[in-house]
Amino acid sequence: MLESQEMLQALYQEKTTLKKLIRDLQGRSKTKAETERIYRIAKAAQIKIERESGTAVTLITDLVAGNEQIAQLKADRDIADMMYDACKQAIYATKTEIQILTDLIKLEYNTTE
Repeated sequence: MLESQEMLQALYQEKTTLKKLIRDLQGRSKTKAETERIYRIAKAAQIKIERESGTAVTLITDLVAGNEQIAQLKADRDIADMMYDACKQAIYATKTEIQILTDLIKLEYNTTE
């Protein structure tokens, strides 16, 4: 079992981590939105090119999805989305750790009275 001072130190560290993760999430939110914007614009442009070249409408979706540039932009978008979600999960885990430490500190405080 951790000593009271160690628990307080751990709580401080977790709160510092939480603040860092929240700042990180802000950046990841912007990256997620920007990669989505770039992907959609490029995809729309490629669809327009395929339509103008007379490609059968039934093939356009598959051809655009298979375009190397579009596929890379989609992968970039998906990675940004996963990193955003991972950061949210880290925030949740850190909040849980803070709550556990807070409860342990309260328990320790109540048993020493």
